[in-house]
Amino acid sequence: MIQQVVSINENRPLQDVIEQMKKHHIKRVIVTGDQGQVSGIVTRSNLVQILLQQIL
Repeated sequence: MIQQVVSINENRPLQDVIEQMKKHHIKRVIVTGDQGQVSGIVTRSNLVQILLQQIL
C-alpha cells in the first residue's frame, strides 16, 4: 500500500491524467468530484481503449 494517493478532478482533461501517470510512474489514477468524493478510476488499459477507438 502507498501512503500518498494520486488523484485528479473529473473536470481535468485526459492529457492531465496521462501526465500524472507518467510523472508518478503509476498505472491508475483516482478520479474525484469537486467535493473530493471518489467518482471513478482511470487505468492505463482505459487509455489504450480510448486511443484505439480514435484510430479505428
